[in-house]
Amino acid sequence: MLVPLSSPRQATPPASAPPGPSPRSLADDGMPLVGAASLFEGSWTRRRVLTTGHGPVVIRAATPLDTSSVDHFVRTLSPTARFRRFHSAVNRLTDRQLAGLVDVDHRDRETLLAVSGRTVVGMGQYLVQAHPKDSVDLAVVVADDWQRLGLGRELLSATVEAASANGFRTATAYVQAENRAMLSLLRGVPMPMVSANEGSVVEVLIDLSTIGPGRA
Repeated sequence: MLVPLSSPRQATPPASAPPGPSPRSLADDGMPLVGAASLFEGSWTRRRVLTTGHGPVVIRAATPLDTSSVDHFVRTLSPTARFRRFHSAVNRLTDRQLAGLVDVDHRDRETLLAVSGRTVVGMGQYLVQAHPKDSVDLAVVVADDWQRLGLGRELLSATVEAASANGFRTATAYVQAENRAMLSLLRGVPMPMVSANEGSVVEVLIDLSTIGPGRA
C-alpha cells in the first residue's frame, strides 16, 4: 500500500533515526489483500533491463515472494529517504503494510521493483484513489547508494506507464518541498502536470491521458 500518500502535510523530518520502530504512524488503507492467484494479471507485465554505473538492474512487478527483500530495502534506507517516501519517521513496516506492497492485483494497485541480483534497490508504486476512480496516488523511492544513476527516472517512467496501461488518467505524487531531486525528476517527465505547494508538501498532478505504453 502507498502509506500514507493522502495526508502527509503535517509531517516534519527527523533529525536522526527514531529509537525503535514506529509502524503505527503509517496508515492502513483497509483494502483487502489480494492473494498469490492475482500475480501478473495487470496490463504492465514487461521487464526493463537497465545498465547502470553499479551494474545491471531489472525493473519488474513485485510478488509476495519479494516480502523479505522489500522489508530489507525499507529498513536499510536512510532516515531521510524513509521520511521522504512514507512522510513519517519509521524504521520498518508492519507485516500487513509489507503485504500491501507486494501482494497486489497489478491493476488498482501496483508495485514495481528495481532489482540488482537479488537485492531490491528501488521501488515505485501506485494505488487507486476512491474518487475519482480513474486516478491514482504514486510514489517512487531509490536506495541511497543507487541515486543519481537514472534509476529514479526509469522507475517513475515504468510506474506511470503501468498506471496508463491499466486505464488511469491522472496520478498524484506528494513530495516533501525540500526534496528537490524528486521535484526535478517529476518536472522532467514529458507529460502535462500541475503542482500546488501546501506548506511542507508539494502536490504534483500528472496527466496520464496523453501517454500510451512505452511512451512515458
